[in-house]
Amino acid sequence: MIERGSYRLEVGPNGQRATLTSPAGEHWATLSLLAAFDTAAAVDETLELSPPRVEGDAIHVERRSTLWERAGMTLVCGEESIEVRTWVAGRGELADVHLLGGRSLLAGGSALGF
Repeated sequence: MIERGSYRLEVGPNGQRATLTSPAGEHWATLSLLAAFDTAAAVDETLELSPPRVEGDAIHVERRSTLWERAGMTLVCGEESIEVRTWVAGRGELADVHLLGGRSLLAGGSALGF
């Protein structure tokens, strides 16, 4: 969990969702941490998520993808903002990108990651 004067951000142990609350604990939003970087040839789906890692002001979640050699998301927590950085490594002609709600083949997960 990362706490700031204006918010609190906590990522679940499986790395699939983050919960944004007020400093007092009032629920503001639940964010899907899944993403999909589709290519012209195929759709990108998440096969597995690594446990989240907190390093300083950032939370990192890597995922195993059906298309990419490596993929992941980093949430950078500023004093009054949260920056979402999503990335992939590998080859492919990028077509559609879905942030904060990609496709999942995780056990118990839905096709849209919610």
